[in-house]
Amino acid sequence: MKKCKTAVWAILFLAGLQVWGAPLSRIPEIRNLTPEIADQKQAVELEAQIVWVDPVRGSFFLNDGAHGIYVRHRQKPGEKVCLKPGDVVRVSGVTGAGGFAAEIIAENVQILEHRALPKGRALWPTHLHSPEVDCDWFFMAGRLVSYEVIEESFVIMAEMIRDEQIMHLQIPDTPDNRKRMAALMFHWVEFNAVAGTVNNSSRQIVGRIFHVSSAGDFKVSGVSLKEALSEVKEAIPIHELMRQGMRLHSIVKTYGTVTHVGNRELFLRGEQAALYVQIQDPGSVVVGDRVEVVGLVNPHPVSPAMRAHSVHVIDHGGSPEPIRLNSLSGITDRYNFDLVQIDAKLVETGNSFQLSNGRGNPQKLIKLLCRSDNRLFEANLQAGAELPESIRSGAMVRLTGLCHVNRGNWRAWHLDIQGIRLELRSAADIQLMEAAPWWTVKRMLWVVGMILLIALVFLVWVLLLRKTVERQTGIIGEKMEQEAVLNERQRIARELHDNLEQSLAGAIFRLGGVRFIQESNIQENQELFEQTLNGSVSVEQLHAAWRESVEKSNADLESVEHMLSYCSAESRTSILDLRGGLLESMDLVGAAGITLKTLNGQWNASSELRVEGTPRRFAREAERNVLLVIKESVSNAIRHAEAEHIIVTLDYSAGFRVEIRDDGCGFDVSAAEKSGRFGLRGMCERMRNVGSTLKIQSAPGKGTTISASVEVKG
Repeated sequence: MKKCKTAVWAILFLAGLQVWGAPLSRIPEIRNLTPEIADQKQAVELEAQIVWVDPVRGSFFLNDGAHGIYVRHRQKPGEKVCLKPGDVVRVSGVTGAGGFAAEIIAENVQILEHRALPKGRALWPTHLHSPEVDCDWFFMAGRLVSYEVIEESFVIMAEMIRDEQIMHLQIPDTPDNRKRMAALMFHWVEFNAVAGTVNNSSRQIVGRIFHVSSAGDFKVSGVSLKEALSEVKEAIPIHELMRQGMRLHSIVKTYGTVTHVGNRELFLRGEQAALYVQIQDPGSVVVGDRVEVVGLVNPHPVSPAMRAHSVHVIDHGGSPEPIRLNSLSGITDRYNFDLVQIDAKLVETGNSFQLSNGRGNPQKLIKLLCRSDNRLFEANLQAGAELPESIRSGAMVRLTGLCHVNRGNWRAWHLDIQGIRLELRSAADIQLMEAAPWWTVKRMLWVVGMILLIALVFLVWVLLLRKTVERQTGIIGEKMEQEAVLNERQRIARELHDNLEQSLAGAIFRLGGVRFIQESNIQENQELFEQTLNGSVSVEQLHAAWRESVEKSNADLESVEHMLSYCSAESRTSILDLRGGLLESMDLVGAAGITLKTLNGQWNASSELRVEGTPRRFAREAERNVLLVIKESVSNAIRHAEAEHIIVTLDYSAGFRVEIRDDGCGFDVSAAEKSGRFGLRGMCERMRNVGSTLKIQSAPGKGTTISASVEVKG
């Protein structure tokens, strides 16, 4: 029993391997593959009939009677296989993802036989956008209305109308097919075709194109074109086309005056309306011709258009004048497709690029945005034309062109006119009425931008300059502070050297003299004492000699005392200067007032400060020396002259003059100068240092007046 089960499982496994490795042989199996699986190149081997062949690339469509598929085929070098529609072939190859659905990549194609192509299944309007009918074989009927040869792609693209639908057909480009298509225009034809799919990158259908093997496949049916044309006898005015009672897609005749001849198009002006006409070849028609046009009328959003079979020139009536539009508010469908003229202000110009008939090198299309009656509209200058340099934004222009009335879509139940678009035939359709002002919004914005940029640059420069100035000011301030400190040190050192050091040196010298006198007096007194003991000198004489030597020593010591007092005062002054001094925080008047008040309180004296003129500051060194002279003079008057009242006068009336007057005992000026009193000598030196001379007027019992004038330089 176990052996039996094992054999069964083995048979099933081998059968599974055989089934799994078998090539795909049915079209539905291949088309149902997902793109990912189809791209894994599954093996394919099937038999079907070729219904269409690409004569350039060698690829083809297969059909098994119900389903179709695209086969990508590249003939190998030396391979002589001539495939044609109707061949029944065996195809070996692999699957591919394809652009829209899975496809076959053929590696070998073997022709088995040739059979007549079957009639395709009927095409319904729902098939035009259905993804399910891709590559299917259809039988179709309709009226051919236009064709175009795309030489670079080796195909002929044709348009066919059926049931108000425009269908696109593709036929291989051959000389025979070109002739055949020209002869078939506007015939009702029947034929078989393969439904191809136009898709996007997401493999979604966006359009449908039908592949026809040859123009010979088109079979004329129904009423012949000659009979249909013969039935058209009376021309219908343009404004009566597509009215009640007219059969859709019936061949009609209309007439009008040509306002523009373009590439495979005409614009006609009728009695009450205009018409856009698509025509395979306008021939020798020119602007101004009165023509009759035979063709099919097809609906457009605002007014009908026509696909013309033929055009016949009746006569030439001269170039038509454009219809003058004074306002956009009164635009109606009457102006659609007609030649109009309007004055407007050019707001802006721009460029876009388009391919000529969708291919070839892109051509520049100039777009003009204009304003009339505060309403904007667009005017397009045909590709290849150049805008004159004088036409710029802001200019007043007169535009002549073909009017396309725009229809709004938000009220589908009503013909809602939403403005116009002008199609300019050439640059000559633009007439300059008033040149654009130089001062435009763009230039104004440019100037404002430049001003803002300059202001920004200036602001940055100011900020950088301010930082630089602050940095340099700091450096200069530090240097000035260092220089001021150095100068003050030098001044103090100079004063200490000139005054304090000399005074101390003088005191030392006097003390040395006193010591020498003392030593001499001791020796003389010893000798006198010995003589007194011997009886040669009396006691009175000894006593008188001792008194004379003591008085002489006292005078010298008193001189030393004055010197040391002067040194003490100079030391206090220097210390006060090092601490900032009164003149650092106030002017000379204030400093003199505080100095007098201090001396009054210290010595219980009476001194008065008088100020004449307007006080003003002058050189700091000069003010300092004047203040010291005042202090020294008042101090001397209080301590030595026993003055009861002292008057200090600061006179700013003419330059500066200081005067110190006291009512003390006075002194002999000449005697004081000869004695070398340090106070007077110091005051004189201070005044000489500031370029002045100290004047001293005094006499015993008559008080003292000390004065000096200083040049005020600020």
